[in-house]
Amino acid sequence: MLEQRRSNLEHCKNMRNNFHNVNKLTLFVKYIRIINWDALHFNMVESITIFCSSSDAIDEKYFKVAEKMGKLIIKEKINLVYGGSAVGLMGRLAKTVLEHGGHVIGVIPKKISQRVPHLEHYHELIVTDTMRERKAVMESRADAFVALPGGFGTLEELIEIITLKQLQYHHKPVVILNSFGCFNHLLDHFEFLFQNSFAKSQYRALYHVAETPEAVFDYLNQYFPTEFESKWYLTKDGFESS
Repeated sequence: MLEQRRSNLEHCKNMRNNFHNVNKLTLFVKYIRIINWDALHFNMVESITIFCSSSDAIDEKYFKVAEKMGKLIIKEKINLVYGGSAVGLMGRLAKTVLEHGGHVIGVIPKKISQRVPHLEHYHELIVTDTMRERKAVMESRADAFVALPGGFGTLEELIEIITLKQLQYHHKPVVILNSFGCFNHLLDHFEFLFQNSFAKSQYRALYHVAETPEAVFDYLNQYFPTEFESKWYLTKDGFESS
């Protein structure tokens, strides 16, 4: 029975990673129902990509959040994929995972790699030529995405991964860890977009906001992909516009 569940789980992961349209997602939902949802628990997160700050200048309270995330990653037996640096929240997160016997995959562009400190040990360090290649690797290696407090780079990574989900390039869970209200202003702007028809209100489901690291994993452990309508609006003349 255990081997059958593992086989079902692997098959589901392969199907999910190939989703690029709603029809395939619908088939996946039907498939899950057939093979027994409760047996799978739908916990398919084996690797998690975390976006976060690389600054050492921020308040210690944010480092405590990163450390807690690292410990929960160990508890959940999940691999960490992150930006490869040994400083800031990135460094605290990765060091925590390594110190407790976890698996760490760092992904860093060559230009940045030459300028920032590295950890003494990675299970895998991937050096890319560009930032765009770095993000592509971090996306492909992840089963889920979590944004911790961070600056421009974190925001850019978060917005891109939400946009890719909106356009159905992936159907993976995206979580914003809003520690100490760090993302309040961003979330307020998202609401402005919804209220003024720059984005459909259904797209609130593209991401989940968690207030604590524990709440992040509560969400991931019960995550189920949502079926979205097209992002395009129909005009009264029958034409589509964004």
